[in-house]
Amino acid sequence: MKPIFATTKNSSECLRACVASILEVPLEIVPNLGDGINNPREQLIRISKFLRVYNLDIVQYTANSNDSMDKFYFNKTGYYIGRISCYSGHQHSVVMNNNRIVHNPERGSHILLEEPSKYIIFYNLNASIVRANTIPGE
Repeated sequence: MKPIFATTKNSSECLRACVASILEVPLEIVPNLGDGINNPREQLIRISKFLRVYNLDIVQYTANSNDSMDKFYFNKTGYYIGRISCYSGHQHSVVMNNNRIVHNPERGSHILLEEPSKYIIFYNLNASIVRANTIPGE
């Protein structure tokens, strides 16, 4: 994970910066999510389409009072995105690992004490497709 910061203070830009951070790519590579896309579902669809190039996709898990992260099995040691509800009603995105915030893409923002209400988890579409330079011994 390479920390990438949002260029503006809006929820879609923070989400975009989190994706760039996890992929370790420049922010400009990740599609713009703020150009008229106000629907969070549409933002996730756009990210999903973009991630296909990396043989990745995402799933969003929504936590509620009757559920816990432990009931939804995934390896928490990998990087994933936590979405935290802000007082303004928007969802702020942060990069997480092992149930901890490891990167807040908004420069100079306050410490976030609230637990995420949603998690965006990356997964490999086809484990047999890997880059040649990631195969041991080659």
